[in-house]
Amino acid sequence: MQKLFTRLLCCLAVGQALSAPAGDPPLLIFNRVRFYPAPGKEQAMVGGKFSGSNVSPNAGFELLGEIKTAPAPNQWNELAIPNTKPYRWLRYDAPAGSYGMVAELEFYAGDRKLAGSPYGSIAQREPGRSYPRAMDGKTNSVWETDNPDGQFVALDTWDFSAVKQPIMEPGEHRGNIPVSVKCPTPEKGPIQVTLRCSTPGAMIRYTIDGTTPGINDGVVYDKPFTIDHTTTIVAVAFRKDLAPSPATMWTYLVDGSTKPGLRSFSIGNSLTQSTARMGIFAHTAGYLHEYTNFTKPGVPTYSLWEGFASQPKPEWTQTLEAIPNIDEFTVQLRDFDVAHEAKHDILFFNLIRAKSPEMQPWFYTEWTERARYQPPGAKVDLSRGVPRYGLGKLTALPTDTGEFRAARPSSFRRAVGRNRQARFYSTLRKCRRK
Repeated sequence: MQKLFTRLLCCLAVGQALSAPAGDPPLLIFNRVRFYPAPGKEQAMVGGKFSGSNVSPNAGFELLGEIKTAPAPNQWNELAIPNTKPYRWLRYDAPAGSYGMVAELEFYAGDRKLAGSPYGSIAQREPGRSYPRAMDGKTNSVWETDNPDGQFVALDTWDFSAVKQPIMEPGEHRGNIPVSVKCPTPEKGPIQVTLRCSTPGAMIRYTIDGTTPGINDGVVYDKPFTIDHTTTIVAVAFRKDLAPSPATMWTYLVDGSTKPGLRSFSIGNSLTQSTARMGIFAHTAGYLHEYTNFTKPGVPTYSLWEGFASQPKPEWTQTLEAIPNIDEFTVQLRDFDVAHEAKHDILFFNLIRAKSPEMQPWFYTEWTERARYQPPGAKVDLSRGVPRYGLGKLTALPTDTGEFRAARPSSFRRAVGRNRQARFYSTLRKCRRK
C-alpha cells in the first residue's frame, strides 16, 4: 500500500513531460528510477546517487536523488525523483567502496523508459562486467568494476530532454555508425544550405571547419547561406534553459573540389564498426571514399571465415558482390592463438585478392600490451618463456568486444605484448605485397 501511494504521489506531483508551445515535442522529465542490485550486494547500493546535467556528459551534474536503504534482493526496486526539470545527461554514482555492483538500471519519465546512449567508467573486475551490463535489459548480468571508488554509469538521452537536433537541408544526418558509408554524390555548386530547429526560441550555431560549435563558438545561423566548394558543416542548437542539442553534421561534395577516393572493406567484431568513421573523415577532405564492413559481435576472424566465407552464405556473398573493387581490406586481430589467427587472415587476404589483386591489407589491432583473459579451455604455451596470452582466471563467460583485464605487473604486460605482436607480424610476413 505504501509503495502504491508513493507511486501515485510521484505521478501526481511530478509531470511526465514539460509542457511546451504548439509544434515543439514535449520534453521528457526524469522523475523515477528502477534498479536491480547485484545478487548478495544490496548493501553496496546504499548511498548511490542519481543526478542530471545540461552542461556536458562529464560536468555540471546536480543531485536529484539518493538510495538511503538497502534495496530488496533479487527484484526490481524503485525510487521516486522529485524533479521537474529536463536533463539531457543522467547519471548514477556508485558509493565509495562499492565497485559498482548493479545488475540493472532504468531511468523513467513517468511510465516511459528513457532511451539514449549509455556511457560510464571503463574499469571492470572481470570480462563481461563493464558498464553496459547495467543497461542491457538483463538482470542476470552485473556491472562490477576493479576500482572501489569513483565509479559511475550514465545515459545521454539525446534530444528527448534537450533542444531538438537541427535539421540540415539539403543533406542527411547519420546518428549511428552505419554499416556502409556510401559517398555522397558530388553536386553542382553553389548549394544553398538551410538549418532549422523545432524547439521555439532555439539559436543555431554552425561551423565549416569540422569542429563542434559551442554556446560562444561558431556562426549564429540567421538565414540560408551558400557554399561553392566541398564543405563540412556541423550545427548545434542552444536555448538558455535547456541542454544543447546533439550535433548535426554533413559534408557537401561540390563538383570541381573533390578528389578520387578509395573503396575500403573491414571485417571483424563490433569494434571494427568504429572504422566507419574513416569514410566520413575522408569525405570531409573531399575524397570520394566508399566504406563497407562485415561484422559480428565478439567473434574472431576464424569464426567469420568458417561461418560465412569458406562456404559462402548469402549475407557474405551479397556484401562482397556489392563492392565493385576493394582497395583497402582490414581484419581485426582477435584470436589468442597467433598461428590460428594468421592462418585465417591469409585465407581472407587470398579471397579478397582473387577479386581485387591490388588490394592493400591492414590490421585493426587491439591493446596488445594489456593482458586479457583466455577463453575457456585454452592451453597455456610456455615454450617461449612467456604465455601467448593473458594468464588470467579461466571464466565461463565469453570474451566480449573491447574488454581487457591486466593480470600482471606492467613490465610483464609489455613483454607479453611485444612478444605476441612481433611473432604475429613475423608469421604474416609472407602476406606483404611484393
